[in-house]
Amino acid sequence: YMGLNILYKEKQQIREMKANPPSASTNFNEFMKKSPILVYLSSLLMGLIRPIVGFPIEHPLDSVKTQWQAHPQFKNEIAITKYILQEKGVRGLFAGGISNLLRCIIKNMYRYPALALFPDIFKAILPASKKNDKLFIRALTALTIAGTETFILNPFERMKVFFMTLEKSQQNMKYADFFKSVKAKMSNELYRGLFPYFIRQMVLWTTFLELDLTFKRAARKYLGLKSEEKVPMRALVCVAALVATGETLTSMPFDVVKTYLQKTNPDSSMRSAFKIIFEKNGIKGFFVGWRIRSLEYFCHAMFTVTVLEFLDHWLKRQGNNSLSL
Repeated sequence: YMGLNILYKEKQQIREMKANPPSASTNFNEFMKKSPILVYLSSLLMGLIRPIVGFPIEHPLDSVKTQWQAHPQFKNEIAITKYILQEKGVRGLFAGGISNLLRCIIKNMYRYPALALFPDIFKAILPASKKNDKLFIRALTALTIAGTETFILNPFERMKVFFMTLEKSQQNMKYADFFKSVKAKMSNELYRGLFPYFIRQMVLWTTFLELDLTFKRAARKYLGLKSEEKVPMRALVCVAALVATGETLTSMPFDVVKTYLQKTNPDSSMRSAFKIIFEKNGIKGFFVGWRIRSLEYFCHAMFTVTVLEFLDHWLKRQGNNSLSL
């Protein structure tokens, strides 16, 4: 409701500006200041650019990581990559590409606008004592995005894992064949591994947003920057690396369990999956593919950390602190 109310007010402001267009001498920054909706539109555009740029690199990495989790007996990335190439060829590195690309496009369509919009909503409805508590607002934003996107993205995640982990004899299977095979229990199949996926997303988003704020504050303090000053790119690289490390440590166990439930043993409970993985491989079983996942998270963090800093600095230059993140 608050989001629709914001959009309605923006629509009214745009109508007023059309009726009384700014003169040629009007400063562009003033126009942007009167139209914060452009912040959401710009974040949407940046979100759409990311999967197009990152997909050709990130998907093969994700494919190797996922297939390694399904076959944890391999010792390292080289061994599992050789296995994939020998069994499936280069095609094996891009299996599940359509569902993964759709997943990336859909999540990036709402993810960055949500990062700009949800903090405004929470700031508007929270009591005065919490309005300026950035850590609390980030936690609420993380939980909201995680809960929403779990139900949106889980079917695409399920299909991605299914096609990535197909055996050599099943490589010619099409998406139509998949839907035909699960027609009798469609919802159960598409939402297989839902709970560990939700936990992973919740942990991932909370870790990212909290560490992003913490390390940016530390970077500003170390560099002697004021809160309204932009963190330089060299510092953002360090922030992204630290954030990616935290994300890997906290979310990897749930990622492994999700893959186990989606591929290896769908009838097992989350508790049983944790127990079985630990008994077979110990603690390291929960971190299969951690180096690859760290690289993926670093690519994601580098882009998102930079986008958040850009949006925050942009709004501050307009004299508008509406980006509560």
